Amino acid sequence: MIARYDASQIGSRINATQKEIGAKKKIKEDATELLKIKSDLELQKKKLEETVQEKDAAIAKAIRTVGNYVHDSVPVSNSEEDNALIRRWAPGGMTVEKRECLSHHDVMSRLDACDFERGAKVIGHRGNFRTGVGVKLRRALEQYALDFLADRGYTEVEPPSMLLKKWMSKTAQLEQFDEELYKVVDGEEHNEKYLIATAEQPLSALYAEEWLLEKQLPIKYGSIERKALEPTK
Repeated sequence: MIARYDASQIGSRINATQKEIGAKKKIKEDATELLKIKSDLELQKKKLEETVQEKDAAIAKAIRTVGNYVHDSVPVSNSEEDNALIRRWAPGGMTVEKRECLSHHDVMSRLDACDFERGAKVIGHRGNFRTGVGVKLRRALEQYALDFLADRGYTEVEPPSMLLKKWMSKTAQLEQFDEELYKVVDGEEHNEKYLIATAEQPLSALYAEEWLLEKQLPIKYGSIERKALEPTK
């Protein structure tokens, strides 16, 4: 960045001018002109540094809008309506037919596994109280998933429920994540913490700013998210 280079060059000129001022004062000569030059240079440097900060912030904001690269073989679709069907699976010897099926909401309600009405009252849209067999079903599915991964060499990890702003801004890939996620503020900006939306977010930052040796790879983790729902509008 040119502004950063220019600020660095002016910094060198300020140092050189300061040495001249010191030399003048040492022999009791007037350094007024040099002091004015130094003051002007410091003002120029300050303006350039402000420009650098603005451009750095703009670059960081633009980077947050860039999503993950995907392989050329990944199908591209405009919506879930035209997604490409890669493969279909069904238990051996069974034919799966969908005939006027109940939605999962209706099934859970009929089993008294969820109370959607009171959940919406308490937390708003998408809120629910999972009850009875609904709680057991959740625990069973979570345990099955973790056991499935453990049998394949994955290490179970329970990540923290919050993430520092420094890492959330890199892993969330949200330009306006301030408006999309709940956060906790304790007075200092660098200590702002965001409640995670998925377990991937803290796991993706687990080895941030560390060097890994090839012999350490692959590293395989499995985790169940304890996420915070997005604010409802």
